[in-house]
Amino acid sequence: MKRQASKSVQEPSAVDRLLGQLLRGHAALVRQHGRGGLGRTMALARRLRGNRGLFSVQLDADSRFIFPLGDVYWTNALVRRRLDFEPDIKWLLRRAMDLPYVMLDCGANMGYWSILASSAAFGSHPVVAIEASRSTAEMLANNARANGGRFRVVHRAIASSSGKTVQLWGTKHARRSLRSDWSPGENELAEDIETISLDDAAARYFPDDGRPVLIKLDVEGVETEAMMGGQRLIQHGALVVYEDHGKDATHAATRYVLGLGEIRIWGFDPDERLIRIENLDQLAAIKTDPITGYNFFAYRQGSPWARLFPESNQ
Repeated sequence: MKRQASKSVQEPSAVDRLLGQLLRGHAALVRQHGRGGLGRTMALARRLRGNRGLFSVQLDADSRFIFPLGDVYWTNALVRRRLDFEPDIKWLLRRAMDLPYVMLDCGANMGYWSILASSAAFGSHPVVAIEASRSTAEMLANNARANGGRFRVVHRAIASSSGKTVQLWGTKHARRSLRSDWSPGENELAEDIETISLDDAAARYFPDDGRPVLIKLDVEGVETEAMMGGQRLIQHGALVVYEDHGKDATHAATRYVLGLGEIRIWGFDPDERLIRIENLDQLAAIKTDPITGYNFFAYRQGSPWARLFPESNQ
């Protein structure tokens, strides 16, 4: 994949690094002794540096992730929990390391999974990272530059069709959605954004590429509409890693996938066992926390991705 034009990387300042050490120390105390107050330290960092502060985390030998200093979502995910973020997706990337594939990282946020999937430690796969929020896409592009420009950044919203102008709602980067009802109390209009479908994204950025496609889909309540725009990819055996959020009691995304027919769906149960999902009752038993997003893996029978899942149940 052609590397994007390089610009200078926005790096944490000396003050940012000092405040970052304070956050790391406080997070260690929380892990060791269960003490609270980390939120106040994050708020202090934000107050001292405004929207200028940055925090850098080394993910592995050739990968690092930069995010706003004091950001609640990523500080909790990567600093307080010491990189223990969505282990089910990391499990998949490790299993797929030696499988030649290309990745569409949809709802890429600031690029955590794009960085890992394109890294040497996970197989150096071609990745296109697609993000709807302008400010988040700017941080995403900074992370692409910080990692040698090894993945492409696209500022678009994933939808069922391309070329439409839609509205993105929400104040917090991790919960912005094309649905104005997705995060009650946070439904401030953020911006207008042009759409692109999964099929069109693959055709544009991976033309005539015969490698299997991995779609990571975390688009805050519009996963069904996104998959509607990826029917060609799904028919040709793409693996869709999609979120079915705990607050959606209708299980809309999985209900849609089950209705496609001849699709295998896998997920981890509360005991961290990988199980095949065949009905919505199984989903209800897994999705017990209304504030958590749950990841599932889906592919058409006969897909090259089937080799990564238990053969005994195929």
